Amino acid sequence: MITANVPEGLIVEITVGLTLTAKLLSERKVLVKFLDAVETLGATSCICSDKTGTLTMNKMTASNVWYSGKLCKAENRQKKGANFLYEYDPNDPGFRSLQEAAVVGSVANFDTTLPA
Repeated sequence: MITANVPEGLIVEITVGLTLTAKLLSERKVLVKFLDAVETLGATSCICSDKTGTLTMNKMTASNVWYSGKLCKAENRQKKGANFLYEYDPNDPGFRSLQEAAVVGSVANFDTTLPA
């Protein structure tokens, strides 16, 4: 029933439109592996990726912190817990200044619940 109601040229028109869009994206160095992905990209307002071009999961975390002239691995307190031996000292005045600058300079929403 649906096939009888759709004009025969509509499928060709959609395919040509998607192909032209894929060509425009390729000129802008966007790799499209599947033609169906072009349709989704048309409704996208923001794409987040790291320096290698890998798409992120909308989660950004710091891996290292530098304060008071020393570089420390930034382990997550929510994941590792209170008994883990951390390289950084949260009571250090330099760390507190870094923490304050990170909070003031960010629009991130902090979740106080434990990760799943």
